[in-house]
Amino acid sequence: MKNLLLTLLCIVGINYTTKAQQRIGIDVSSRLTDIHLTANYQRVVKTNFLLNGGLTVGSMGRKFIFFDNDTTLLKNGYVIQSPYSAVPTTITDTASSNFQLFRYDMNATGFGALLGIGFFKEFSVNHGIRFYLNTKFHFVQSRVHCGYYNIQQSNYTYSVFHQNYFVGSISPELVHTIRLSGRTTFYYGVKVPYYFSLDKGKFRPTTTKELLSGFEADLCIGLTYVIGKCD
Repeated sequence: MKNLLLTLLCIVGINYTTKAQQRIGIDVSSRLTDIHLTANYQRVVKTNFLLNGGLTVGSMGRKFIFFDNDTTLLKNGYVIQSPYSAVPTTITDTASSNFQLFRYDMNATGFGALLGIGFFKEFSVNHGIRFYLNTKFHFVQSRVHCGYYNIQQSNYTYSVFHQNYFVGSISPELVHTIRLSGRTTFYYGVKVPYYFSLDKGKFRPTTTKELLSGFEADLCIGLTYVIGKCD
């Protein structure tokens, strides 16, 4: 990832001509459990290639993690861990009874920044495609609703925890573009970010079942607008 960032920074440092096309854009993406807003700035740096930078904000999804025969697992000595440092494996109630974690429901919101490169190809006056490879950095706030089970008394209790942490992602993105006017373009497509923790002291996923761990595809729609002179 360091090599990718160095390459992008070197490209940014090149003095391109003032005639290079520039676009501002906004899009909405979702996995049907969230909605995320991205505002970006794009600059054409060479025929069919561009630089892309921007900001993101919004909800980042929800997942419910449970285990087959979870209470049986606990009775057999299995210890269920969560990826969050704020979520304990066991808790003790006022009667000094121990409860063990057996399932959890998590949702997250966040904001961040992106930097990437892109390629575009127009097939006609009105239609084309764009491909981006974006690096994204997110500050995330998660709310985790946890279920705990007491083996001796066979009863349950529930608790809510909050965790703040940082994640990164490498996001290939492919969209179909439809020109609405000389300056405005509508697009729709798919983003397939691969998430990884940048803060393993607070967030250390052990499986891609966790939220913001591994590949998580989004559908997106958006608009871009050419600023300055149109080439």
